Amino acid sequence: MRTAATKRGISGWKATIAVAMSNYIEAGAIIALATSLSLWQSAFGFDDALVGVIAAVSANAFGAALGAMIGGPLCDRLGRKFIYTYDLMVFMIGALLITFTFNTTLLVVGVVLMGIAVGAGVPASWTYIAEEAPEESRAAHVGTAQLAWSFGPAVGFALAIMVEPMGVSGSRLIFFHLFIVAAVTWWVRRGLPESTRWKERRAAELANGTKLSFFSGIRGLLAERKNWSALLFLIGVYGLWNTVAGQAGIFQPRVYEGCRR
Repeated sequence: MRTAATKRGISGWKATIAVAMSNYIEAGAIIALATSLSLWQSAFGFDDALVGVIAAVSANAFGAALGAMIGGPLCDRLGRKFIYTYDLMVFMIGALLITFTFNTTLLVVGVVLMGIAVGAGVPASWTYIAEEAPEESRAAHVGTAQLAWSFGPAVGFALAIMVEPMGVSGSRLIFFHLFIVAAVTWWVRRGLPESTRWKERRAAELANGTKLSFFSGIRGLLAERKNWSALLFLIGVYGLWNTVAGQAGIFQPRVYEGCRR
């Protein structure tokens, strides 16, 4: 017989996996574009400068940064579920635009939409998992999100190898596969509840007539000296290592292609 704790654990893992799927499609979006940039360039005839612009506004760089700037505050204001639900709709629109694009303009619009969706989805998904995971296994639940992020590139590169003979049509299929996964994830998430911690904080704000602003949250974060080392570490990882990793991830397939020629 399953105990109540066991049922809660199963329910918690279901929510974690459903929300962590964002990381799969988000990482997959980066690799899908990385493996197809040269193909889109050949199909639509744009120059290398535009290749750099497309990479910059994608989920690999400023597109995601813009999404995070929008999604983070809205995630606190409107709730985690609101963001990770409608965020996926934006992602699906972007994926469909790229799947059926017939010119450079639609390609760029699709890339930007997917980039914004990726950036907005990261704070919502990771925060939801951390808040809803059982205390005794919180690290395991959060680690699942990172595992899903690792699967995205692995599957993306495998698919790219499989559909390489199809050229740009194969790349369209990769983006369409991301649309399908996003649609299934959106459907599963409809039944998930809002974060309990967010609801409790929101109720307390309404009861007290107060509201935690973005800047007050930043001040509270910096007020604790123990948070400084963690912030410096994150700045180092995302400001230095991830810059190199991001450039390698988006342009490495083009480097390999040039070497092969």
